Amino acid sequence: MPKRYEPVDPAGVRTYPLASRPSKVRVEDAARPWRPGGTLQAYLESLPNQLAVRSLRDVVEAILAARVKGKPVIVGLGAHVIKVGLSPILIDLAERGVVTAVALNGACAVHDFELYQGTLPLLSPYGRAPAPRRRRCAAGAACASVGCAVPRGPRLDAPDTLHHVMVRGLERRAIFRDDTDRADFVARLAALAESGALTVYAWALLPNHAHLLVRTGSRPLPRSMRSLLTPLCGGPSIGATTGSATSSRTGTSRLW
Repeated sequence: MPKRYEPVDPAGVRTYPLASRPSKVRVEDAARPWRPGGTLQAYLESLPNQLAVRSLRDVVEAILAARVKGKPVIVGLGAHVIKVGLSPILIDLAERGVVTAVALNGACAVHDFELYQGTLPLLSPYGRAPAPRRRRCAAGAACASVGCAVPRGPRLDAPDTLHHVMVRGLERRAIFRDDTDRADFVARLAALAESGALTVYAWALLPNHAHLLVRTGSRPLPRSMRSLLTPLCGGPSIGATTGSATSSRTGTSRLW
């Protein structure tokens, strides 16, 4: 049977006049409809003076105040600002002297170089790369028991081919546990570059993935990637009693 609830007794509720309540909402802060023929300036002024709009206006005022006083304006950003196509805006602001410096991470350099080369989305020397398809990895049934799947087919490669290589952790797990992992990775990458196997233009290491912008050199990219990534993965091994796919370093393979 449905559970019955007793009505709430309002005897203990204290009330006060609504007109005495402090409010963050003011009529003058409300939005105004845009009218046909209106200017961009009028549109911006018509937006509600709340939340993100207020933050945007505060940033604009701070930038203007800094430039009037001859102070620098430094923009710090991550790769998605470049990836979603805002680099022309940044370039325009820099050329007009509004922005005086831009601080980027390595992934920004990767996407910026891709856009410059016209390789976004990536094109192989033989035409557009095939669509990603899921397939089981070489570990077979044991790997399948934990749902491991390789997300893409073999990469098309040729000497002097430019590649944006992305390395991701299995199930979004960390592939770099500490500074030692990161230093070892960079050392292996430097060794490949010094040997002529790769030309490295940019790299960015995040906890659960990494970006590389490289050009194939004296040996195929898959061989170079095996040298670079195998120490992170540790390789799947079959548990003696459970038959599960594990790694000697982390209890599970860190890469997919």
